[in-house]
Amino acid sequence: MVNAEPPHEFYELIVMAQRGQLQRHLAVYTGIRTQKGTYVEHMSPTRGMTLFEPGPSQAVDNRSPVFEWGYGGSGPAQLAIAILLDFTGSEKLAVKCFHDYKWQVIAKLGDRWTITGPEVMAWLNSKGITEDDLAAM
Repeated sequence: MVNAEPPHEFYELIVMAQRGQLQRHLAVYTGIRTQKGTYVEHMSPTRGMTLFEPGPSQAVDNRSPVFEWGYGGSGPAQLAIAILLDFTGSEKLAVKCFHDYKWQVIAKLGDRWTITGPEVMAWLNSKGITEDDLAAM
């Protein structure tokens, strides 16, 4: 006999969608360094794959005109601010946490990388920030 009960993960996705959290968890950020420069893309269920630009994060805290990674400078700081801002939707949280995120995540990235929404959330959880905290912002 086939079990007609959906897996537990299915229910978790429904609850996340009802809370407006699903889009966050489906986010994917990818970066590549070429001879012509660095490129960062963002994929979301509503926007698809788009070039991830520093402009919105620069309006919050302008550290660099470009994204960079693999060290601890201003370009990596801008990328950390941008990812945290995009993922959380909170300017305050992005500015508060970007320095740690830069050193703990962005500075360790290689020439090609991918960061998923669940990875960003796991990092936030390690700092004591929960989904409920994000929903309250």
